[in-house]
Parts: sequence; structure tokens; C-alpha cells
Amino acid sequence: MAARVDLVIVLPGNFSIQPKITIYTAIGYEQLTSQVAITAIVGDFGYPTPANGQGNLQNQYLNLNPFVGKRFGNERFSIDATVGLDIAVGLLSREFGKVQPEYPFLQMSDQRRPIPDVDLRPRLNLTGYYRMFGLSAGYSHGLSNYAGKQLSTDALIYAHFWRVGIAYRFGKHT
Repeated sequence: MAARVDLVIVLPGNFSIQPKITIYTAIGYEQLTSQVAITAIVGDFGYPTPANGQGNLQNQYLNLNPFVGKRFGNERFSIDATVGLDIAVGLLSREFGKVQPEYPFLQMSDQRRPIPDVDLRPRLNLTGYYRMFGLSAGYSHGLSNYAGKQLSTDALIYAHFWRVGIAYRFGKHT
């Protein structure tokens, strides 16, 4: 399965409680898509039929991200280490795809899927800066079971996000 981030918009804010220790908050919008290759279809009789296709699952969230961090380094080189929580409000989950089975007709899917109302995700993040430019890497682990709202399943499906990005600091960067 391949996953990609289609769109992430973040509006950050922060204040310092003492030198080099900062409390941050950010509000953001995420649209995340996962892709899977479809190689077979299982119909009403339970026998798999070879197929060729692709399915996509797209989830949309509104995020609130409070976190606390410590800055190590100096004006020229620094590293921000942060720990916090993503509070992700599920807006929409949609599954869509196309499949070409062995027999000559095309099957398409386009439907809404259940999504947790709120997914709390503990998050760790490191950002290394050279002056005002930085590279960021982080990980968050969702606590909500995404299969919980689906019928006839005992599956446990949780969100795991590896984040990599670029950063720019506005204003004083000590």
C-alpha cells in the first residue's frame, strides 16, 4: 500500500515560558490518500476472480496540535525537540477506485466510509535549523480504531503517520 499527503495547511503559534522552552499550538487541515493495487475480486460465492485495478482511501481532518518543546543549539544551528498531541477531527472518509475483472466490464466504487469523530494521536517531532530554514521529521500514532464503526469485523486499524517537511522560522530565531 502506498500513501501520500495531498494537502496539509498549518497555522502555527507559540510562546516561550522560559528561554529555549516553548509551548506551541497549530491548527491545520489534512487530506491524506492511501492507494492499493487490486488483483482479485471476491464475489457473492466467495471465489476470487483475477482483476486489475486500483483503490484509493482518502481521509480529511481538521487538526489542533498543542505541544511543548525545547530548543538546543545557537543562532546559527539549532534543533527543536517537541512532544505533543494531534487532536484530529474526522471530516470525511471516501473510498474510490476502478477494477477491470477478467470478464469484459468495468467496476467502479465511490462511497463514503466511516471515520472516527476524533482521533487523538501522541506525536514526537525533531526539527533541525540552519538559521531560519529547517528540516522536520516526526511520528504520530492514532488511538482510535478505524474499523470500530464497520459492521462484521474484529479488525484493529489505527493511524500511523511519519511526517517529513521543511520549515521556515519568522522573526527572531535564537
